[in-house]
Amino acid sequence: MNEPLPAVAIPTILVNELDQMLKGNEDFVLLDLRHSVDNKKSWIASTRRIKIPVTDLIDHLNELPKDKKIVLFDTNGKRSPVAGRYLHGKGFKNLVKVSGGMIQWVKSGFPVARP
Repeated sequence: MNEPLPAVAIPTILVNELDQMLKGNEDFVLLDLRHSVDNKKSWIASTRRIKIPVTDLIDHLNELPKDKKIVLFDTNGKRSPVAGRYLHGKGFKNLVKVSGGMIQWVKSGFPVARP
C-alpha cells in the first residue's frame, strides 16, 4: 500500500451492531484483517468471515466482492480505517469498520471460536 490513500471516512459500527448483523439475514462479508498468529488464537465463527491479514490485502483483492457490504474487523480498530481507505480507492464503496475490533468484541462478552 505505497500509493496515496483517498481521504475518505469509513463509517463505524459498534460490536453489538456487528452481533445483530451476524444474527440477521443481511448479505455481507466480515473481513478479518488480523495477522495469522492472532487468527489462530480466536475468531468469530461465521460463514461470512474471510480472513485476509492487512499485510496481504493487496494480493487478495480478487477474493472480495464489490457488490456486497464489507465489514472491516481487526484486533483493536486501528488497521481497519487504513484498509478501508485502500479498498475504497480500489472501487469498494460499501465499507464499514468495527469500533474496537476483536478486543472490544471479547470485552463485550460476544462468543469467539478457539482451536
